[in-house]
Amino acid sequence: MTNPSVETTAGDAGPSVRLPVPLAGMALAGEARRVLVWGEQHLFVLDYQGRVVAERQLSRSRIAHATIDASAEYVLVALQGWGLLCVDGSLVKRWTLPLSGPVAVASSVFGECFAVGTDQGKLLLVDRYGTKMASTETLRPARSLCFVVTEPRLYVAGDSTFLMLMDLALKSIWDERVWSPMGPLATPGTGRYVLVPTFTYGLERYRADGFYEGSYQVRSGSRLAAVDFAGAKIVVATLDGYLVLLDAAGVVQRERRTRNEPLVALGLSPCGAHTFVTYADGRLERIDW
Repeated sequence: MTNPSVETTAGDAGPSVRLPVPLAGMALAGEARRVLVWGEQHLFVLDYQGRVVAERQLSRSRIAHATIDASAEYVLVALQGWGLLCVDGSLVKRWTLPLSGPVAVASSVFGECFAVGTDQGKLLLVDRYGTKMASTETLRPARSLCFVVTEPRLYVAGDSTFLMLMDLALKSIWDERVWSPMGPLATPGTGRYVLVPTFTYGLERYRADGFYEGSYQVRSGSRLAAVDFAGAKIVVATLDGYLVLLDAAGVVQRERRTRNEPLVALGLSPCGAHTFVTYADGRLERIDW
């Protein structure tokens, strides 16, 4: 088991940990207070204090994306050129499913089902046992998937092309074109709106009925965004290297510089108390603001 040293600092900076491999992504299990991070061939599960509670190294396959359910019972990993690997919260194998080119995955709140997008433009829904529930094709590959907690709905986005809301039969409820490179989607627990980080137009906001509500103009364009369950707090990572905390009305409450290393993922705990920031050099930071 990897046991990196955990650093603590004064002020709003919580525990910070440096893992032994470069990192590529992160997902939160809010109810279990766990953080999943991954690199090219490594998976780590940490608690909110930065302690590693599980780790796994893959011998051959490379990780394209991963997700974890809120209770940290199910972790689904998209493996480049191979398929899907499902493990439990201790990263012990549950099942595998061959699938060509998975690039994006998302879990429903308690892992009842998973959404999977492939580089061929296929979109699948599988249950927690790996059985296919529904499938469709999208205009371009789906790069970001985001379940609504309180409704059987799924937000789907593709690079610089489309934003959709779908039901769990993968039928489109509405779709919009987005003419800008996009970061991962974020939605509060109710799903009453979705946030779309765009390089060109800032942080855009669409209502659940597809109505475009405008954008938050926060410093420069936005790369990443996260929102708490109630939608009371929003955190944005900007193109010019800042983290900006907004209230529900979009008013700036705090901002701070990020580290010089590339920032690869951003997360916000369901209650909004903890912001998690993952950097490419292997560092995971918690900010309490």
